[in-house]
Amino acid sequence: MSDIQFELRKRKRVRQDFWSIKYNINTGQIVSIEAGNKLLPDHIVVSYARVKDILAGKLNQNDYRVTFNEKLGALDLVDIKRPTEFKKKHVWVGWLSAGESNLNIFSPLRVILFADTGIMRVEASREWSTSLRETMNSRTDVETVPFFISDMGDNPTAGGAVDVTWTLNEILARKEFKTTKGPSLIYASIPGPEFVTKAMEAGVGGKVDVYAGAAIDARYAPPIRLSGTIESIVHGDEHAETEVLVKMGSVHVIVTKKRKPYHYEADFTRLGLDPRNTDIVVVKIGYLVP
Repeated sequence: MSDIQFELRKRKRVRQDFWSIKYNINTGQIVSIEAGNKLLPDHIVVSYARVKDILAGKLNQNDYRVTFNEKLGALDLVDIKRPTEFKKKHVWVGWLSAGESNLNIFSPLRVILFADTGIMRVEASREWSTSLRETMNSRTDVETVPFFISDMGDNPTAGGAVDVTWTLNEILARKEFKTTKGPSLIYASIPGPEFVTKAMEAGVGGKVDVYAGAAIDARYAPPIRLSGTIESIVHGDEHAETEVLVKMGSVHVIVTKKRKPYHYEADFTRLGLDPRNTDIVVVKIGYLVP
């Protein structure tokens, strides 16, 4: 036995080179991370380097998702707080209406498609903006009512933010609408959750002086100050949730908690408005619905 010699050696720890991530196929959230190469429908396999900081607790597992990596062209484990690492940004600018076929830059609308988000934005061109001023200059005293103006560049049914305040600023700045004796005008609509909250506190008949709009898109005009009397408050619309009607001079402005298109006569009459006998009705839709 004295001839037997013992040598203590440290056992080398073998690390798995590949790790399987089980994920929720609907949300992409990580369910579990296990060593090995599991080729299952709800699993992806990644290198140890991709998951080591998550396993060590240095990175938050909830910040990661299994989703399509546009730069790789395959499913991947991505940090959702860094979308530029797995999404490509493509912006295509074109023109709608008759000018689309011959690239007429003076067409009234342009459409921008953001391929990274799938959002299509439609906005007014400068030509449309100029035309609106000219129209308001010449048509505020029209005999045939109602006279419709559609701010198609801020259309909620075509990806518009609906909170662009340029047109409303132009309207409220005009002297014709400063008093109750001016041409009657309905503006439908502008989202303003803070305004809606204050209006509910003031109640029908109360006075409110709060800014609204331009929370998403302030490129053409800043948030607009709406100071007037609350004439109606309606709850329950599936899109707007809450609608508030405020009057300033001869202008009725519909302020909503969430964005909403105003297509039908009932959209107005439920607020106590009479669009058929209003001089000017301003909406934000791509086409006028009878």
